Amino acid sequence: MIVNPNKPWINKKEIKRQADAIAERFEKFGKRLNNKEVLEGLALQAKNAILLRTAQGKDIEGSPFPKLSKGYAAKEGKRTSNLIRTGQMLNSITQAVIGNNQAVKIFFATGDRISGKMTNNDLAKIHNDLGAGKSRVVRRFFGINLQDEVKIVENYKKFVKKEQEAVGL
Repeated sequence: MIVNPNKPWINKKEIKRQADAIAERFEKFGKRLNNKEVLEGLALQAKNAILLRTAQGKDIEGSPFPKLSKGYAAKEGKRTSNLIRTGQMLNSITQAVIGNNQAVKIFFATGDRISGKMTNNDLAKIHNDLGAGKSRVVRRFFGINLQDEVKIVENYKKFVKKEQEAVGL
């Protein structure tokens, strides 16, 4: 509250002007937070965490994927799994902002694989949930873990702080 020492009464017009100015800053702040590009960036950060971890042959918790069967390893000429054979499944992971900039969604783009037998989403479900191969080995790769979430939240907090400063809050 602004009080003029020479006039110790409340200046209602000045208080209203300041209250309106504060309300306007909060309104600008809210509009700046409802930002599709920022949400896209956060979703991309989550997607990249999934891709990097998977390329390293690690599951959602950072543990190595179960080993390949001897027969499959010999056939493929490799000893560890990183879920990259053709790259189609992982390259189909994409992101979108949904719900009037309220949330993001990370998903497998639709469309059949080159073989035409299943979609990328079908193949991901086999690896992530149902189990692949004769042994039905599950390699949980799709999702974010607590470490990913902490990094994403930290980045969002930095953005919020910058936007607060930009509007004078």
